[in-house]
Amino acid sequence: MEKKLWNYVKMKNSANPLVSIIIPNYNGKKHLKECLNSLEMMECDDYEIIMVDNASSDGSVEFVKDLCPEINVLPLEKNYGFAEGCNLGVQKARGFYIVFLNNDTKVDVFWLKELLLAAEKYGENHVYSSKVLFYDQPDTINTVGGIITPMGSGLDIHFGKKDVDKYNKVRFVASPSGCSMLLKKALFLEMDGFDKDYFAYLEDVDFGWRCWLKGHKTYYIPQSVVYHKYGSTGGKWTHHLEFLTFKRIDSSIF
Repeated sequence: MEKKLWNYVKMKNSANPLVSIIIPNYNGKKHLKECLNSLEMMECDDYEIIMVDNASSDGSVEFVKDLCPEINVLPLEKNYGFAEGCNLGVQKARGFYIVFLNNDTKVDVFWLKELLLAAEKYGENHVYSSKVLFYDQPDTINTVGGIITPMGSGLDIHFGKKDVDKYNKVRFVASPSGCSMLLKKALFLEMDGFDKDYFAYLEDVDFGWRCWLKGHKTYYIPQSVVYHKYGSTGGKWTHHLEFLTFKRIDSSIF
C-alpha cells in the first residue's frame, strides 16, 4: 500500500481515495441523513461514499443526491439484497480499502481512522470489524463480531452485554459484522465477495469462514465504534425474514 495513514491530507472524493465506504440501502431514507452527517464529522478525509440503492420506493435516491451531491449513488433496478448489493457497490469502488456500513448507523468520529490504524498494524490481508453498540442503548453491545456455531449458523459475540473495559481488547473473531467491516478491495475480490444466495443476514458469517480457510483472519477493533439502530432495516417479523435470519452457512465447505 502506497499511502500511509499519517500522510493524510484533505482528499475526500479524490480520484484515488484510500477507502470506499459502501452503504447498501433499501427504503432507508429516514436513517440516511444522520448516517451521512456522522461520516462528515470523521477524522479521516481520504474516502469516497457509494450508496447502493436496492430499488427503494421512499425517495432515498433523490434525497441523497440533493443532500450530498458528491456521493456516488448506484441505483439498482431491483432489490438485490445486502449481499449482492454490496458486491455491486465494490465494482464501482475506487478505494484501496472498502468498508461496508449499514445505513441505520451513526459512526464515532474515530471509527474509520481506528480501522485503518489496525490494518497498518496487523496487515492488509485480513478483515477488521468494529464494536457495534445499540443506538438507543449506547452502553450496550450489539456485536463485537461473530462466532460460527456447530450447526453452521452465526451468533453475535456479547450481544446485549454492557460495554465494559474487558471488551476493549483487540481479539480474533470467527466472522466480521457486516454492519461495519473493513478490508482490502483486492482481498474481497479474491474471496469472490459475499455469496449472493444469502441475500441478507449471515453473508458475513459465511465470508468470515471462507477467509479463515484461506488464512485471512478477522480482527475485532474495539476503538472503532458504531451505533446501530438494530432491527430497523429488516422491518417487521415475517416468514421471509425468519428464513433469512435462521439459514445456515453451506455445510459443503466444512
